[in-house]
Parts: sequence; structure tokens; C-alpha cells
Amino acid sequence: MGSTQELTGLFQSLMKSLHSRVHRPDLYFGFNEAQLTAVIPVSSYWLSATFYELLAYFDLFPEYRLQPTEEEHRRNIPSKAHVIKTVLTLHVGQLLLGFVMDYLGIGSAGDETSAWWTDLIWSYYPPHHPSTYSWDSQILLQRIASTIIHVSFLLGRQLLALAVIDTWVFWFHFTAHKVQWIYRNIHSIHHELHTPYAYGALYNSFTESFLSDIMACVMAQVIVGLSNREAIVLFTFATMKQVDDHSGYCLPWSPFTIYGRLTGASGVYHAIHHQMWGMKSNMANYFTFWDRFMDTKYLGKRTLQSPPSKAEVDSWPSQRKAVHLAQLKELKEQ
Repeated sequence: MGSTQELTGLFQSLMKSLHSRVHRPDLYFGFNEAQLTAVIPVSSYWLSATFYELLAYFDLFPEYRLQPTEEEHRRNIPSKAHVIKTVLTLHVGQLLLGFVMDYLGIGSAGDETSAWWTDLIWSYYPPHHPSTYSWDSQILLQRIASTIIHVSFLLGRQLLALAVIDTWVFWFHFTAHKVQWIYRNIHSIHHELHTPYAYGALYNSFTESFLSDIMACVMAQVIVGLSNREAIVLFTFATMKQVDDHSGYCLPWSPFTIYGRLTGASGVYHAIHHQMWGMKSNMANYFTFWDRFMDTKYLGKRTLQSPPSKAEVDSWPSQRKAVHLAQLKELKEQ
């Protein structure tokens, strides 16, 4: 009997401790949550990029390399130092913009929306109610059910926001490849990396960085009404997914590889886009529905070493074949 009471007391203390953490202070290492929506994704970019660069430097897991490391030096136009300098400059601008948005109060509505939904879900059985910490089976089932609903709701909001980002980025990307002036003056810098690597994931012009990456995230947060904490999760995942897509690796245990298997938007999927023969294909980053809808999904074999053979192209549907031949013609004119 005594041991049961001790376990119950321990469980109650744990639940109260976890609940108290819901009301965290506004400052974390000197930053508030709004500022962290910029700080954490930028930090995650360099940490994850460094991880992949260390794999390449020490030649770890070479069996999961999409292309030989030597290809980076042979095929890429800018030096790695120039790429790192460019991305650092863009990230400084991103951080400044994040702090300006915090100063202007952008994003506060999302916190109110999230709080309203949280209160609605937890109202079925308030988590702070003392009886929540009892061992009554009905109460525990209510607690589990409300938690599942809450987590599912939060996950659904993340996926919806990710779809907003993907939609914005796809149409900017699609337009950049269709309009020659935009490609040559704005987007072509990113395609100087024919064999991408992790540090070059966001190697863009400042204009593209703002119009595509930053605006996509802002639109997602505003449209879905994400709280700052939700935005931190979304932006960090989106950033690390970009790094993984450009890392040159396809690690089978990576959560981003698993995500790619579920959605079709894997690192291999995006690496094909960086090849001369696949540049007009696979323009989406997080899903593939827009590529399917616009018939820009690459239909050939997933090889990164050579363009599709003539026999392979001849086997494609006539419309896709015509698009492919038109793409090759446009590439020669660029």
C-alpha cells in the first residue's frame, strides 16, 4: 500500500512539473520566442551542415553518397569559401529581419490562436485539475484521448504550414525557370552548384532568399496562424530538410530520408533538379503534388551520373517527351 502511494505521489509530482513547464519564461539565453524563430533555424542550418561536411571530410558512409565528393570540385562554379560567405551574409540579413518582425509584433496573433485551440482541447479535461494525477482508468483514458487530439492537431497545422511553404516556393521556382530574365538575374546563382553540398543549401541571391525562402515562411506563419513555438519547429524542420536535400547523402536512418519516402520529396528527388538534364524537373521541396500537377516531376530513372538515354526518353509519354526536348533546347540557349 505504501509503495503504491509513493508511486502515485511521484507520478503527481512529475505531471505537475511537466505542466509547470508549459508556462516558460519569455527569455531563453537572452532571446524571446519571436526572436528564436530566426535564431534557432539559422543555428540548425550550420549545425546540420557541419555534420554532413564532417561525414564527407572523414569519408564516412561513402555507400550513401549520391555523387563522388570529387564532383564538388570538378563541376561546381563557386568556391566553397565563397558559398559559405554568401550564406553567412544572407543569414545575417535573416536574423535582422527576424528581430525587426519581433519589434513590430508580427506573429503575436498566432500565439493567441494556438492558445485558444489548446484551451478548447484541454477543456474536455483540464490538465491542471488535481484528479488528473490519479490512477482512475476513465480519467487516464480521457487524458490520453485529449493528448492524442492535441498532438494530432499540432501536427496537422505543421503539415498545412509546410504545404503553404511548398506552394509558395514551387511557384516562385517554376516562374524562375520559365522566365529567362528571372533565371539569369536571380535564380541562376543557386544552380552554380551542380553537385550540391550541405553548406550550399541556401546559396541564393539576396532577392531570391527574401522572395522565396523568407516570404514563404512568413506566409505560412500568417496564413495558418502559427504560434512562435510552432513556427520554430516548422522553420527548423524546413531548414534542416533543405540542408539534407543538398548534402549529397541519403542516409537510410535519417528522419528526412524517411520523410522523403513518405512524400516522394527526398534528397535524391532534389539532387536530380541540380543536374543539367533534370533542371526543369522536381521543383518542389517538401511535397510532390505541384510537380505532378504541372507535369514537372522527373519520370526517368533516378540516376545522378548521366542524363536519360534516348531509348528511355522515347519510352516516355509523348507530352512528357516534348517537354523534355524543349527543356534541353532552353538549356542550350541559356
